Amino acid sequence: MKETITALEILSLQQFEKSGMSGSEKILTDQERFELSGKHIQSVAGFCAVKRALLQLCADERVGPHEFILSHGEQGEPCIVKGPVGIDISDIRISISHTKQAAYGIAVMQKDL
Repeated sequence: MKETITALEILSLQQFEKSGMSGSEKILTDQERFELSGKHIQSVAGFCAVKRALLQLCADERVGPHEFILSHGEQGEPCIVKGPVGIDISDIRISISHTKQAAYGIAVMQKDL
């Protein structure tokens, strides 16, 4: 039997921008920052929000933000390219949404009970 765990992270775009993108260099890898260069602040904040949601999901595992590498799929959807050792990323789904005021990152994982 499986248990579903969900994590949601909401980032205020105004605060994110005021704080110099809120330490995105600590959360995003060089590869992710390169992929997001030239994109709107909502895209950068969305990646940061979903990374934080992933860290919430895996809080028991004590993983760092750079252990998850995100990218975009063929249709522009966010996807996990690589995850921490011992975590099956095929059991995790992510989604990003944003408005003019906030970026939302959601991560859902199924774990065996």
